[in-house]
Amino acid sequence: MLVLLSFFHFSLISCGKNVNSFTLDLIHRDSPLSPFHNPSNTPYELLQNALYRSFSRASFIKKKYVNPIQSTLIPNGGEYLMKISIGTPPIDTLVIADTGSDLTWTQLSYGDQSHTMGDLSIETFTFSSTSGQNVSIPNIVFGCGYDNGGTFTNATSGIIGLGGGNVSIVNQMHQQIIGKFSYCLIPLESLLDNSNATSHINFGNSTIVSGPDVVSTLLIKKEPSTFYYLNLKGISIGNKMVQFKSSPISQPSYDRGNIIIDSGTTLTYVPDGFYLNLESLLMRSINATRKDGTYGGLDLCYESNENGTIDVPKIVAHFTNADLELSTSNIFTQVEEGIVCLTIVPGGNQISILGNLAQANFLIGYDLKANRVSFKRTDCTKY
Repeated sequence: MLVLLSFFHFSLISCGKNVNSFTLDLIHRDSPLSPFHNPSNTPYELLQNALYRSFSRASFIKKKYVNPIQSTLIPNGGEYLMKISIGTPPIDTLVIADTGSDLTWTQLSYGDQSHTMGDLSIETFTFSSTSGQNVSIPNIVFGCGYDNGGTFTNATSGIIGLGGGNVSIVNQMHQQIIGKFSYCLIPLESLLDNSNATSHINFGNSTIVSGPDVVSTLLIKKEPSTFYYLNLKGISIGNKMVQFKSSPISQPSYDRGNIIIDSGTTLTYVPDGFYLNLESLLMRSINATRKDGTYGGLDLCYESNENGTIDVPKIVAHFTNADLELSTSNIFTQVEEGIVCLTIVPGGNQISILGNLAQANFLIGYDLKANRVSFKRTDCTKY
């Protein structure tokens, strides 16, 4: 199937017209703009649900990392939705935007198992840009499912694959967008305040992230090619750094591409040994009252101040050629009234994930041609 799709990709993309760039709304599944939104849920209930989905998604990614040949469709597996239209005339559909999947799927029936069966097809995809102008791109290969299962609902119709593989929508549109896209994710607190603020995803040449305060790091090619791999050297709290290792025996010179960046995973997952060292450093560095127990699977928790946060020394994630300064809200979130918890968690030694809480309020640009990911601190509610 992959050979067939690769053939379609390389033989048909030349038919598309050049597109400068376009921007789409990226709707969080708990946003008031989402069909999944439940107004009866409190902000903390919404957060708990997001944490549970994060643990489930991390488990799925680990399985996919071990067995990349098996193409499993996990519906509702991401946190963000996109509106697209398929065909001529265009049929509107709402799909899950997933940087952890390559193949785009839509569905025709509903079921209760975690699988989908159907046909491969080629159609014109139309995107409704925030500029008000529609962008149509022909000859997109996608799956059309008719025997589906899992947690499909009437709210969404499938997945749009934004991964790094040849069959992803990003690579199928390579001629039009020149291998460039970016996104800006609003912080969780803005979402949970029932704000109508929306995250955005941009495609095309004009989406380059630039400026004096931009830091850029290498995008490392590894298998499975679905994921976007970065190289994390360590995290510092104040003037002390914890060196990152994928496992206790790994050597830095061989430990390249040791973390994936994923917009669909809420939490950040790191190796167990690294987590213990980071947790120890944080406990020595934070002057706040520690709370015992676990809150939604999060273990390092503190009483918050009147602003719903805590004071933490300067936090920097050290990637290759890029020192990314994080805010306290990038690694701590309020889980209950007066309680905040660390959103970096131990995930075993198999694969590490930089989740979307750590990415909030950054404009993050992917240049697949130059193999580079760039970060720029941005107020994403105003972007």
